[in-house]
Amino acid sequence: MSNIERVSRIDALKLNQGYYFHSLLGAAYEKGMISESEIEKIQLDCIDLLSYKAKRYTDNNSSSLRVELAEYIMTSNLYTIGLYLKTFPVADDAVNALTEKSMLDLYLSGRKIIDSMINSAKRRYSLVIKSILDNNNQFYKPTVVSAIRGFFKKYNPDYGAHENIITADYPTCNPIEDITGIEFIKKYLDFIYAENMFCKHFFPQDIDALLCGVDNRYEALVFNIFEEVLTGAIGCVLSGQNPCTLNISAAQAAALCEQIYLKNDLQIEKDINRACEKLIPTLQITSRTLQSYIKASLPKIISHVCFMKKNKLLDRVFITPENTLKNPKFL
Repeated sequence: MSNIERVSRIDALKLNQGYYFHSLLGAAYEKGMISESEIEKIQLDCIDLLSYKAKRYTDNNSSSLRVELAEYIMTSNLYTIGLYLKTFPVADDAVNALTEKSMLDLYLSGRKIIDSMINSAKRRYSLVIKSILDNNNQFYKPTVVSAIRGFFKKYNPDYGAHENIITADYPTCNPIEDITGIEFIKKYLDFIYAENMFCKHFFPQDIDALLCGVDNRYEALVFNIFEEVLTGAIGCVLSGQNPCTLNISAAQAAALCEQIYLKNDLQIEKDINRACEKLIPTLQITSRTLQSYIKASLPKIISHVCFMKKNKLLDRVFITPENTLKNPKFL
């Protein structure tokens, strides 16, 4: 009986991950797990925590702050507490922590988590730098290298823990939603690293040729390189070509498009999933994490293929690489 999982009255997955403290507190109140007097006590404790942080901010000269700054620091405090509350496997236990522990204790526990996440993110960043792609897209390196480096320099976990600091102009294939601060940066780096490691299975000149086939001005466009490379590799598998080259002829691409036009969405989904199952061993991808990321990316690709089929635009999905002299360093 001890192995039976506890059932939580609150579904943590349905809570707002970006405003976890507020969301958890609201859910607890709605389910009658916390009283109005307990909420009032928590609110007063949050104000005491803000006063404590304000004195530290002003080097003990004052506990008074401008309204905007006080709100900013309060948001940071609650974000930090929320990080700790997320660590409870059962959300109901997180509610108990809110009523049994002081906000300062909860905050300090969350602050330790932030320190750990910063160190983890920095380690991931070093791996991302080592795996950086040789590509001329104007948004890729400026975001993945320069902007992330700027985040680590400017991020203030004591008073602005909830801030992203940067705008991630280069998108990941799989969207990152509902989280901010170091949580966002850590996941962004995890995703970019997975995408880089996949693209490292191909020659830079082959990726360049593929992207030139998609749009010969791709350097100035905002898009995800991994998504285009994965789509191109799947197209090669579907057309019976070697995916390692990312190369299918115009005739092969046309024939593949004609085949897909004859299929319904369910058949397309099955074909792409089967192609991925062939692609992973062909590229000798043994990392479970990378395999999971690739498979998590398939629904987006499948949805895009089905949409383009419906609009008779599959020739814009499965394309022939265009070898150009615009990047002579690859020659």
